[in-house]
Amino acid sequence: EGSQLLHAAQHYKATHPKTKELWNFHKGHIPGQILDCDQPLVVPPPDDLFNLQTDNRDKRAAYMVCWMTFVVNRAVVDYRKKYCSTALPQNKIRKHETSIDQSDNYNSDKCIRLVVTRDQAPKCGSDGNPDCYPLAKRVC
Repeated sequence: EGSQLLHAAQHYKATHPKTKELWNFHKGHIPGQILDCDQPLVVPPPDDLFNLQTDNRDKRAAYMVCWMTFVVNRAVVDYRKKYCSTALPQNKIRKHETSIDQSDNYNSDKCIRLVVTRDQAPKCGSDGNPDCYPLAKRVC
């Protein structure tokens, strides 16, 4: 079985046809501190984002948004399983969903929502952006 390579060389954007919500992925929008054990993961797009697209260009963009979000989250969890060996303080443990990836040593909540432009990111230090992500916001 051969290896697969996928190069994320552009900013991928897909609109959910029912909710009109824009989902996007750009590698530069991933917060730099995402590998920190107490940081949440990226919010995945809705399960039907790809299937509801009507033309090939939109399907390609939706596929990339879905796949790259999955790949980043999987890589972060794998990293944390290896390097986050100390339990987080009680005030840092957040468990909003049940997952086989949960651990008291790292945050497995999916709370980082990538935004398209800097003006969409809440003010640094606010409830929506306590970690000062430049191109993302906290949604839980």
